[in-house]
Amino acid sequence: MTAGHSTTRADVVVIGGGIIGCACAYYLARRGHRVVVLEREGVAAGASGGCDGHLAVQTKAPGLSSELALESVSLYRSLPPAFHTQAEFRDCTSLLVAQTDAEMRAVHKLADTRRNAGIQVRAISADEARRVEPELGPRMVGATVCPTEAQANPWRITHWFAHSALDLGARIACGVKAHVVEPHSDGVCIRADDARFIARFAVIAAGAWSPFLCRGLREPCINPRRGEILVTERLPRMVNGLVLSAGYLAKKLGHSDAQTATLALEQSRSGNVLIGGTREFVGFRSDVTPAGTEALARQAVATMPRLARTHVIRTFAALRPHTPDGRPIVGPDPGRPSVVMASGHEGDGITLAPVTARIVADYITDGLPVAPQLGPGRFTVATDHSTCGE
Repeated sequence: MTAGHSTTRADVVVIGGGIIGCACAYYLARRGHRVVVLEREGVAAGASGGCDGHLAVQTKAPGLSSELALESVSLYRSLPPAFHTQAEFRDCTSLLVAQTDAEMRAVHKLADTRRNAGIQVRAISADEARRVEPELGPRMVGATVCPTEAQANPWRITHWFAHSALDLGARIACGVKAHVVEPHSDGVCIRADDARFIARFAVIAAGAWSPFLCRGLREPCINPRRGEILVTERLPRMVNGLVLSAGYLAKKLGHSDAQTATLALEQSRSGNVLIGGTREFVGFRSDVTPAGTEALARQAVATMPRLARTHVIRTFAALRPHTPDGRPIVGPDPGRPSVVMASGHEGDGITLAPVTARIVADYITDGLPVAPQLGPGRFTVATDHSTCGE
């Protein structure tokens, strides 16, 4: 060991201080584990602080994805009352709106598949949609409605998990960049800037940067996908729940490459309307672009014309960790069971944080198996697992 380098021991080291990492820290600390979180910048400094607060289920594909989303929103609802207040959590209705007859046929089909998956979704007319969201414009021809969705402030959720984990004895080290995760006789060794951390388990929750810490993952198992969002001035209540475009779902599920911007609208408790979002593969660039801003503004005004008379006060972008099959990577590395992945959620990290953390905690605490459709085994390749020395 190099002179001057400190060594810290823990039961679990979580790499990444976003919502997934902080939720894992909370659920693990709640199970009695000694947890250390390593975050290279600050809590919610990445995608978790650069997104909207949709906790949506009707946009999830039937099967495992919808089951996870339903369970995760249920876990949110079961958290202590302080969470609901501090995270600005509220139940709400979502609309997936169609602007053409072809889109309306598609959302009718979606309603059928979602109902079969146990999600309360039904197709409604344009007039019914306007009773839910009176500000919808004349171009709407219909929608699907789901009355059991939820909304929260993602930055506040992440900080609630972080502070609650601290209250349970976890440590969060900000400004500490993990460079490599190696096998160790006691589990794993995580080498950081001027320190190393030895633990029974490492949880890799570093978002788009996760592949750099897990040498056994095949490229490109996780790619950064930039998402831009606009924020308006504070307004009286004009968006009652969540409003998504049919194009949003097509882009999310990989069925459309024509548009990089597809609409998702919500209004925060403070009155700001969040207008998202773009989905672009541009490497690790997280800049805001004039083209993205224009496309989002144009779609927002077409959907809710009154937004044309409001001011945008802020724009931001963040990198979402995208996987080729659209599912997150959650579970142990087949060759290194002490290394647990919890990444690749793209835009679903806010929705899926509690269920992801529960799966991780179940595996680390009780050895419960993880569904192979989620596990990193679907993306792993052979690699050297030599042990680092004392």
